[in-house]
Amino acid sequence: MTPKQDTTPFGGAVALVKILCDRKILHKLPGDRMRSQGWLDAQLVLSIMLLNILGFDRVADIDRLEEDKVLGKIVRQLEPLLFGRRHATLSSRLRRGRTRTFPSPRAIHDWLSRRHDDAAAQARIKGEAYIPPPAQE
Repeated sequence: MTPKQDTTPFGGAVALVKILCDRKILHKLPGDRMRSQGWLDAQLVLSIMLLNILGFDRVADIDRLEEDKVLGKIVRQLEPLLFGRRHATLSSRLRRGRTRTFPSPRAIHDWLSRRHDDAAAQARIKGEAYIPPPAQE
């Protein structure tokens, strides 16, 4: 009988999470101060970053990350270091309690749509890098 091993097929994500913890990059995103409920902007940004670095191309793929119990366990344990918030604070932000490690696809879509600015997208010039100004909420 082999010993039970905690492994994840998304091991590359652990390195990113560690860097984010060490550098405290997700601690103070501007939108987090304006709301007292819902997912933190930092949690949504982390989810999108993980989808991108792991090669996923749809927001719905967040459910594949949610199904990975080992990755979920690692992220949950590191949340105080990732977001600068206690576990109890993060759980209390959601009205029905917290059952997921990562936001649902719908929560991510809603968050992204609130930040999309058609006018800023039209200002782009093909072949040139463009960083639009922050969208107004």
